[in-house]
Amino acid sequence: MYHDINPNNFELFKNQILNIKKDGWKFIDPKNLHKLVKKKIIGKKIILTFDDGFYSNILLERKILQKLNIKAAFFIPTDFICAKSRSESIKFVKNKLKLKNFQNNKLKRINMNVKDIIELYNRKHTIGNHTKSHIEFSKQIILKKIRNEIIQINNKDLKKIINKSLFFSYPFGRIKDITYQSLNIVFKNYKFIFLGIRGN
Repeated sequence: MYHDINPNNFELFKNQILNIKKDGWKFIDPKNLHKLVKKKIIGKKIILTFDDGFYSNILLERKILQKLNIKAAFFIPTDFICAKSRSESIKFVKNKLKLKNFQNNKLKRINMNVKDIIELYNRKHTIGNHTKSHIEFSKQIILKKIRNEIIQINNKDLKKIINKSLFFSYPFGRIKDITYQSLNIVFKNYKFIFLGIRGN
């Protein structure tokens, strides 16, 4: 699970991926996850994921993932993808992603946009839902608001892509963020749920 990656660290990222492969792990296309859950998982299998929709993610995909032929899952908060200005993006990062000390990598953009998501989708990567505004479910008790965060997508192109997705990633991914109300709605709309909690 990765988030924003400084382009100065792309080579470090590539070495991490190559070391994981060298250790005998096989990167699987997230779209094939449904095949794995129907039988016993044999051997070392791993899925590469990126949360939050940072612009560095698509640069990394173009420069490294394509060459290594690895398909990943990109979990996007749709409000961040639809942010129109740099200041709006920075505000989202600080207020919604809670990265108060966010260091801008001096890239031309902070967040991916709708065209970037379509590009990733057309290259057969998995695009998953990461809610509308990266909400903290542990602090939200209004059912209508919870439902809107999971289901409402204001951009028609993103809606087409995410409505076909089986994948959802909980913002923050902590135990306290997995509330009964949110889980109930997520289970009705998605098949696979990703968290930041260690599992087996």
